[in-house]
This record gives sequence, C-alpha cells and structure tokens, in this order.
Amino acid sequence: MQKNNQQKNPALRMMENGDYEGAKQALMQSLAINQEIFGPNSSEAGEDHRNLGAVYYRMLDFDQAKEHFETALSIDLECFGSKDPQVAVDLANLANTLQELGEWEPAESLFRQALAIDQHRYGEGSLETSNHLSALGGLAYRRGDNDQAQSFYESALAIVRKQLGDRHSETAILLSSLGMVNQLLDANDAALSNFQEALQIAQAVFGDQHRYLASLHNHIGGVHQQTQKFTAAIQAYQTALEIDQNALGNQPHPSLARDLNNLGSAYEQDGQYEEALSCYRQAAQMLEHLLTARHPHVKGIKQNIQRVEGLLSKKE
Repeated sequence: MQKNNQQKNPALRMMENGDYEGAKQALMQSLAINQEIFGPNSSEAGEDHRNLGAVYYRMLDFDQAKEHFETALSIDLECFGSKDPQVAVDLANLANTLQELGEWEPAESLFRQALAIDQHRYGEGSLETSNHLSALGGLAYRRGDNDQAQSFYESALAIVRKQLGDRHSETAILLSSLGMVNQLLDANDAALSNFQEALQIAQAVFGDQHRYLASLHNHIGGVHQQTQKFTAAIQAYQTALEIDQNALGNQPHPSLARDLNNLGSAYEQDGQYEEALSCYRQAAQMLEHLLTARHPHVKGIKQNIQRVEGLLSKKE
C-alpha cells in the first residue's frame, strides 16, 4: 500500500508559507485517512502527529504541540525501537516544546536522550550530534547557566567547523550564539572575536545587506557599549539600522525599533542627548503602532525619553 500523501505534501507547503490553519486541516484529514487504512499506531499516523505538532508549535500553541509530539514519540518507539534516529527527532521536537513551556529539566533529559541516540548511530563528530549539543546550549542559555551553555556551544562549533568548514552559515550562527554567552560571562574580547568572525562569514555567504548582518552588528555594538567604546558602538548600531531600513523601509517594525533604541542608548551613554532623544522618540512612535500603550517595551522607551529629557533640561 502507498502512503497517503495527497493531504500531507500540500499541508507541509502551507505550513512553510504560514498558512497554519490550512495545514492543520489538511493534516487532520491525512491523519484520519491513515488511521483508517494503516491503524492509529502506524508509522504513517505517527508522521501526521509529528507534522501536526510542528504546525501547533509554529502557532505557539505549545500544549497542543506537546500532545502531538508525545503521540508521535509513543508510536515511533513502538514501530522503530528506542535507538532509531526518528525517535531522536521526536525527542528533540518534544524537548523544544517543553522548553517553551518552561519545563527545563524534562527538556534537558529529552535532549540528552536524543543526543545519545544520534551519537551512537552517527558518531560523536556528526552534524546530528552538533545539532543536539547546540540545542542543549540554547537550553542552558535560557536557564541562565552560561558556563554550561558555553561548553555546549564550543563543542557544537568544533564539530561544525570540521564538517562544514569555517565559511558556512551554521558556523556563523554558532559563533554568534557563543558570542552572546561570552558577553554574559564578561569575556568581552572573546565575544567580540566571535561576533566579528560570524560577521565575516555572513558577509561572504549572504552579502553585505542581508538582515542577519544587522543582528550581528547589533551584537558587536553591544560589546563595544559594554566596554564603553561608545563611538564604535554607535557606528555598529548605525550600520545595523541602515541594513534594516534598506530591507524594511521606514514603516514601523520591531527590528527598526530595536535598532533605534540601541542607538539611542549608545548616544545617551556618550552624552549625546539630543541624538539619543531623537532615536528614542522614533522607536517609541514605531512601538506605539505595533504594541499597546501599556506594553512593557512601550513603557520602557517612554522612560528612556523622560530620562533624557531630564538630562537635557539640567544641561540647559
């Protein structure tokens, strides 16, 4: 018998295109058909549950995602056994969902189980292994365990460098993640080196105007600001803003508001209060279009404006 792909393939395309409701309906139809033809505990039904979990995850409905990922895991354990790579995928999916629900310890346990399966199947130097190490690093970062996050990211980076080389986008992503951790550990020289290497790679891979570069320039600006090199910080933040403006225009967007707020903060610390106030006001106008007036981000920007207005009045 052939697997039912009529609903599944369009559903996955709909999910990638952001049509989550359409994808959900198509996958529910596929699940009903596969349950009737192959049985509720078939690998075909397990695949549908896994895909439904992915749709709910993207919809930020993590409780529903958890339910479908748990069902997929249960089915795949029965169909393939506990050492199968598909089970590792299910474990990682469920771990990511538990992480979003704040269930840190169960998430870590599942990530480690997935890591053990793929290390055994593919080897300790495999990309599958690096993916799980990176996921564990991300979990540790979110928990505030920066030393452990650093260790996981360094291990993942070493594998990716060996497997993909020093000029690959995955290398840049891991360098950026490691840089964020090093910055939190006050290892600012290491963080700056990480971000600058990531920037060089990203420029070679994506070009100078890709929006990922804006994120890296913001990180570089953050390190310079943390080490009180305000001129360098301002330059980095201005570059980030220019890239995002070229990509997004001047319409309200969270990234533009972030860039303006960062730039305003650097100007403020450098004593350039009029420039800081201009940036903060532009950021506030954007956020007021995007969020409610009572949102913490809006309140934070308005507090920045009031503080700088006070500094300017004292200066006069």
